[in-house]
Amino acid sequence: MSIEPIVEGKISFFVYVNSKTSRCQITKFVDSLEQDQQIKFSKRIQRWAAKGIPNNDEQFKHEQGKIFAYKQGQVRIYGFYKCKTEFVFTNGCLKKTDKADPNELSRAEECRLQWEKENEQ
Repeated sequence: MSIEPIVEGKISFFVYVNSKTSRCQITKFVDSLEQDQQIKFSKRIQRWAAKGIPNNDEQFKHEQGKIFAYKQGQVRIYGFYKCKTEFVFTNGCLKKTDKADPNELSRAEECRLQWEKENEQ
């Protein structure tokens, strides 16, 4: 697994890229969103990179274990902290119920574990 930077600043954001397939699920997911949702996502993470992630569960929420979710209406983009100032987006979905999709959370956790395994010192 590799990660590629998308926005750098006080908090830097990265996307997860599958090393074997060179596929980035986040890019594909964000590209599938309505244009206004894409713009909101881009502006929000640029603002967060400059100022830090707000302590606001309506925008960014701890889901389980080491997995967090970017929230924007029905859009959920999951990921994990690589370190205190670096966040890696792993996968996304459109929320269909009040609870987080366990399959999406599992996918994010699998990405995190794979990254940790490949980057052990």
